[in-house]
Amino acid sequence: MKRLFAVLGLVLMLLPAIGISQQTDFLRVSDVERPPGSAEPEKLIITEVTLEPNKGVIIPTVATVIFTTDLEKTQWEVTVEPENAAKSITGAEAGSKELRISINTFLIRRITVRLQGTTPEVTAMQKITGIKVVTKATYPGIGTKDELELDAPIMVGRGECVRAQGEIESAKGVIEEAKDAISKADSVLAEAMAKGVSTTIYSGRVDEAKRAVERAEEQVRSAEELVNKGECTTAMSTASAARDTADEAKSKAEEVTNMLRQEIMAKQKARRNMMIAAIVVIVVVIAVVVYFKTRGMVEPW
Repeated sequence: MKRLFAVLGLVLMLLPAIGISQQTDFLRVSDVERPPGSAEPEKLIITEVTLEPNKGVIIPTVATVIFTTDLEKTQWEVTVEPENAAKSITGAEAGSKELRISINTFLIRRITVRLQGTTPEVTAMQKITGIKVVTKATYPGIGTKDELELDAPIMVGRGECVRAQGEIESAKGVIEEAKDAISKADSVLAEAMAKGVSTTIYSGRVDEAKRAVERAEEQVRSAEELVNKGECTTAMSTASAARDTADEAKSKAEEVTNMLRQEIMAKQKARRNMMIAAIVVIVVVIAVVVYFKTRGMVEPW
């Protein structure tokens, strides 16, 4: 019997090997129509954001997605799939500057929010929030976290140089989002390596994303110098190119994160199946031993 307990102890020691991912980033932006980086006062702005759950992450017990804006005369359109995944929706009335969607984290498949509003009247160049999306999620054993999904500012003012500065601010925002996506990719890379997943190809892609961010930052610096020289048309195109470069880096990092999470899940599933098979074999062996012992017989081996 001591041998049997020793075997069972070994099985229990092996069980943690089939554990789950420790990543918490619950939602991701799967599609977005960004507001412009700059705009004249009282200009109509239309933006749309789609969020979907990430795969291979810890599912929070409670989650509320919060959309905020500084636009005026707002109109919100909300689509939650499936409909019963929305526990409550507040702030969707016309004129509201904050929309809250409390969701069933186990049912949610997709959230799409379309916002329409006008930029405020300003006397000088002013940075406002076009749309900002934050998920307030509560995880078991971890607590509540604010997870930034999107932050798209708008520079409001008149004149070409104001618009150029708006493009620069917009590019900076996308660069920060790209850095955040790269940080998450690095974290998932480390987890994948720890779980025995081959990461050579993915590491190369993350390095490419990092180099792209560096190029985007250099383009932003060039755009700022051009604004100081009064070459605002060229500055706008340079800042726009920086935003595109950063957006490409962000997409590449997010792709790596999603693909690696799928690989981790596949690895865990294979390991779990192997462990289950091993446990079944051990249980069968124990059953055979007990069978022969209870009948005073000698084991066949």
